[in-house]
Amino acid sequence: MIYELVADFVSSLKDEDIYKTYIEARQRVVSHETLSREIRTLERYRDEKEALSQYGEYANTKELDEKISKQRLLIDSYEEMREYRKALLDLNNYLDELNSIIFANISDELVLGRMGKIYARHRR
Repeated sequence: MIYELVADFVSSLKDEDIYKTYIEARQRVVSHETLSREIRTLERYRDEKEALSQYGEYANTKELDEKISKQRLLIDSYEEMREYRKALLDLNNYLDELNSIIFANISDELVLGRMGKIYARHRR
């Protein structure tokens, strides 16, 4: 029963405007040929840095760090990316709010239950 409720809840979330805005923003990023190429370049730089990091302190990643930083700035200069990040932040904030609402009562019960157990242990 709970799984059906969760499935219905997820389906309902997908009908929300905030989710649709996020999906549209993500699609604009993915379909933007130049931006997608720049993102792949950033990922390649990160992979190179990760491969070098296995050598620990002997690896000089300063040049790669600079490339990564410049690539991030370049990616952030695209309006599509800024819109995507804003939509993602809005969606995450919305999900955090829902999470707080859903689990507030459960958390209170867990705290009270634990406090009761602590009290019972020290009472003996």
